[in-house]
Amino acid sequence: MGNSDHQRAFIHELGHFIASELNFRIYKYDRRIEEFIISPRKGSEFSDGEVKTSKATALSYDPYNTAKEYVKTFYGCLFEILYRKIQINECLCSRIIDEFLILNYGNGLLDYQQMGNIASRPEINKYKKEWFSYITKNQIENIKNNPEFERIFELKYENYILTNENDFCYIDIEKLIPDVENFINSHSKFYKNLVETLEHIVLK
Repeated sequence: MGNSDHQRAFIHELGHFIASELNFRIYKYDRRIEEFIISPRKGSEFSDGEVKTSKATALSYDPYNTAKEYVKTFYGCLFEILYRKIQINECLCSRIIDEFLILNYGNGLLDYQQMGNIASRPEINKYKKEWFSYITKNQIENIKNNPEFERIFELKYENYILTNENDFCYIDIEKLIPDVENFINSHSKFYKNLVETLEHIVLK
């Protein structure tokens, strides 16, 4: 598959990227993405992606930011399942099985683990099943046919390559931002409701 799977990895990481932008714009939560990389997966025909911030990770342990971190971690798989039209457990999963490796499923294994870590914090732990159910069931049904996602999925990673070293593609974030601006603006209400509903579950 080679480079063809770079597009799938790009869409997955685009979900994390956009969630980080929304966290900043709505909540002034300054952990914006500073590095966006798509690369070949070692020993495989598939690809991996990564987004990075230099901001102190200690910020994420403030209970005030827990829901924001949880949703941001979920958004990679949200974008991938809508893009590939697969089930949530085929991306966001607790373990990899042979069938998943063949079909390139389970790309959100680390995201699943991180969501578990976030929701295991003392102030959230007893609500973590409710959080997971709400975010993976209710919300996907609400947006799976939303045309704004179809438009954002038309973006091609090749158009944003800043540098390409041995098929390690560094994405030009400054070029990407204007092309996701309309999506960010139209999606902000949905995102805000998602974060604040999780917060409300804890406070109710």
